[in-house]
Amino acid sequence: RAGEDMVCTFTNQINNRRMTGGGSVFKGDPKSNLTRTTHGFELHCNVLDLPNNLEINWAGDPTAKGPASDNNFKLTVLDTADCFQDASVPGPGKPKNSTFNTFVGTGHGRLNNGAPNYTIEFTFVDGGEPGGTADTAKYLIKDSDGNIVLQIDTAAIKQGNQQAHG
Repeated sequence: RAGEDMVCTFTNQINNRRMTGGGSVFKGDPKSNLTRTTHGFELHCNVLDLPNNLEINWAGDPTAKGPASDNNFKLTVLDTADCFQDASVPGPGKPKNSTFNTFVGTGHGRLNNGAPNYTIEFTFVDGGEPGGTADTAKYLIKDSDGNIVLQIDTAAIKQGNQQAHG
């Protein structure tokens, strides 16, 4: 009513929904030059719920002068997280005991155990059980100038499994 005092209570709740797992994706022509990229993660649908870990590893450029070094990206800050049920996901679809199957996020991290200010955009999909048969990954890593360091378009997970929880 007009003129009456009102008390509002806000509760900061931590969301326990998360996705875990990892695996390998392959880029290129399997008959000529196939490159393997691996990833592993534990990511929460609420960026404030910790830990949020993501690591991506891929081979260096074998044509570069000197020894080819392997590349490693480690997430330091999860900036955004969007978890939702995507009905268009092929396969069994909704993961068992979960309210979502798709995790879309952005963040910042370090490349090769030190270089800061790299950004990542990623999408991980849990295609349901049996594990890994319809799971996919997509990621785009850029340096501080916006140059693409690694781009993997949506690819099926091989040798791994991604699981949505909650």
